[in-house]
Amino acid sequence: LPKELSFQTQLSVPHGEVVIDGTTLKIPFIFNLLSSPLVVSITLRGVILVEGDEYEISKLYKLIESKSIPQDILNVVLYHTLSEAIILSKELNVPPPIPVISSK
Repeated sequence: LPKELSFQTQLSVPHGEVVIDGTTLKIPFIFNLLSSPLVVSITLRGVILVEGDEYEISKLYKLIESKSIPQDILNVVLYHTLSEAIILSKELNVPPPIPVISSK
């Protein structure tokens, strides 16, 4: 392995058709993590499941359709996918995709 790896992440929400069913909203996503130099590439796909009353779910659906994803949703998905990528990188025996703090 190279001594230094840098990582790039990309989160696409929604990634596919958003499905609304009364009090439930299903939002597909894809998370990509690439190292530089290219040693590891991790792709996670999933569905965000949001439940609530019909009015709030309908309002959220309209926001997403207008390409305005609430930051809270993005933060939660990024937190969970990055956590999973850290676990996978450990299993693949590559450095975790977290910044290293250097002391001088």
